[in-house]
Amino acid sequence: MLVFAASLPVRQSALREVTGIGSARVIHLPHATILRLPLASLKDLDVRGAANSFHIIVAGSTGFEPVSPSFRDGRILFPTAFSGPVVEVGEPGRQRPLLIGTVTGPAALRRQIEGPGYRTIPASSGIVVAPLSDDLALNTNRQGFVLSSGGGASGLPIGDPPVSSQRADTPAGGGGLDLPHGTIVGLRHRVEREQRQWAGAPPLDRVRQSLRLARTMLSLDLGPEAHGVLDSMLADDPAAVDDPHRQALMAVSDVLADRPDRVETDWPAHAGDRDARALWRGLAAAEAGHVRTATRRLIDHLALLQGAPVLIRDQIVPLAAEALVRGGAVAPADRLIASMPDRPTVRLIRAESLEAAKHPHQALVAYRSLVASENPRVAGIAYFRATMIERALNRISPDVAAERLARHLYDWRGARHELDVRLALARLRAAAGAWPEALTGLTKTRRLFPDQAARIDALRQRLFDRLMAGGELDRLPVLGATSVIRNNLDLVPSGPSGAPVLLTLAHDLVALDLSDQAAQVLKDALARDSDGQDRARFGAALASIDLAAQHPHRARDILAATAGSGLDARIAAKRAVLEEVIAAQIGAPRKKVASGAVTSGRSPTTASKIVPPVPWVANLGRAQRPVSEAAGAAASGVAIPPTGILDQAAAHAVLTAAIGAAHDQDHAKLASLRADYLARMPQGRTQAVFAAITAPPLSPKTDLATALAQIAEIERAGTSFGPAGAATSH
Repeated sequence: MLVFAASLPVRQSALREVTGIGSARVIHLPHATILRLPLASLKDLDVRGAANSFHIIVAGSTGFEPVSPSFRDGRILFPTAFSGPVVEVGEPGRQRPLLIGTVTGPAALRRQIEGPGYRTIPASSGIVVAPLSDDLALNTNRQGFVLSSGGGASGLPIGDPPVSSQRADTPAGGGGLDLPHGTIVGLRHRVEREQRQWAGAPPLDRVRQSLRLARTMLSLDLGPEAHGVLDSMLADDPAAVDDPHRQALMAVSDVLADRPDRVETDWPAHAGDRDARALWRGLAAAEAGHVRTATRRLIDHLALLQGAPVLIRDQIVPLAAEALVRGGAVAPADRLIASMPDRPTVRLIRAESLEAAKHPHQALVAYRSLVASENPRVAGIAYFRATMIERALNRISPDVAAERLARHLYDWRGARHELDVRLALARLRAAAGAWPEALTGLTKTRRLFPDQAARIDALRQRLFDRLMAGGELDRLPVLGATSVIRNNLDLVPSGPSGAPVLLTLAHDLVALDLSDQAAQVLKDALARDSDGQDRARFGAALASIDLAAQHPHRARDILAATAGSGLDARIAAKRAVLEEVIAAQIGAPRKKVASGAVTSGRSPTTASKIVPPVPWVANLGRAQRPVSEAAGAAASGVAIPPTGILDQAAAHAVLTAAIGAAHDQDHAKLASLRADYLARMPQGRTQAVFAAITAPPLSPKTDLATALAQIAEIERAGTSFGPAGAATSH
């Protein structure tokens, strides 16, 4: 059949007379002329143009320039320097006309390629496309012919690269991966036919029939179904378990069924083609999220991806491209992306490629264009990455970024994506100072992803160490600090570095009237800690809790069990005070205070009258609660001068006495402390706090303005004091 892109004055009778072919036909179309010339086997036609005519030569073979199609941006390009007009030719019995690209020289597409929506017909000259979709057009450009959708304005309707449709019916090399190509309809008909053949085959022939059926199912992207066929074939022939073709097909079905962990065992190293095995093992690694392994395996076998059937290629090419981008192989990934149709999934990978290539502003624009995509996976990943880029560019603060991710956490619940979002959310919350939320979120993430516990625990430990090292713990409210430490006790290091953390937790629990839990924390700390200084510190804290619970004998035993030599002077002084208080409570003779202890500076008589049994949690780094200024001074190892402005250490001792009196609602004591020390307190926050604590209680007759003023003063004075009088703001 010869098609001329012109209306030629050729009569059918003349054609038959000149050629001597009685069945020759001439078909006149509005803008084309078709000659149908039946030829003998192995004969071909060569058409040569002259000044005002065409010369048709029947020959054994003709020289031609092969046209090699390529795919880019959803279009198929047929490059040739001899492109002529395009003609649509309708044939009886065909629903759609053929699209024929005529040529002015020896150029031809002699390959049959196909994909969903199109198929080519081999020709000895020109390009012939049989469209299976109404939305296909063949046009010319400076490079040759272009097959596209909608007259060339957009990509193909299903836009897939061209592939060869030729295949063998029997397993060939390549590990038994001789997968058939074809349209969806054609492959479905083939599956139905092969299912009937498989059902009617004798047992000894079912292995071969099972392999044929599994191949066709895989070409239709029916991974689980193919896996079932390959499993059932063992019932007919148990020896087929070692068949290399079956093992290869099992591995492919594992990837298509999203079971990458089984690929290694289903496709042993000795079975089948090495290149095909490396490719599918790389795809399995990409599916499992192991991007470095996937990149190493895929990088040398990307050409094999283009030979896969269309429906499989639609799944594995984006998977491979995304793994290459994340593995740092941006250039090979870009080549793969260029061969793919312009879909949201492809645009997402292209945006990831821009981000990996250090073009954050371009990547941000690309991600934003996908946020409203109808594909939930694309939209969820694009929103997450756009938010993280905006944070990296300092366009938004950590708390704003965390709020955005928290609102969109469930946009796409792919396992790897959700884990990435939750880990990023924890880092952002920590950067914003929301430590309880950050660490609690990681604890929940650990329950949701137990197989990723090592990765999650590594981040938990990094954040916890940063919390400890940066002094952030002391700035947290009591409830916040308590929840952070209690829920992450496994992250507290043993030894001196972890002791202050456990003591802080114990003190906060005492402040929350949870003394039993505080005691248990300290007992656990004593059980795991062997350092003498820390044991002495823990013992003093536990003894003080027992004293507060009216158990002086138990407190004495704790001090005895945690005694040590060479203790720090401050620890020794605190333990000495506790021993005196214990002795006073149980009526035993008092021991001589260690030489390192410092008294209040008052006479022994006065001191003995003022110092009562004291519930004292030693050296916790938080506000303490003795009931008198002398007791606070004795426990802190400071002296209160009889006159003059108090220094910070003495002021802290008096202030802790006021805190104890306020807790016990001892209004007389508060009034006495206010009268004795308010004028002597150093100006600033310390004086403001002391004034707020010792202020007279509000009476029912207090006017609203006075009450609001006092409340505001208390709020402004809100503070917490550390050891040795160091004031620390919360």
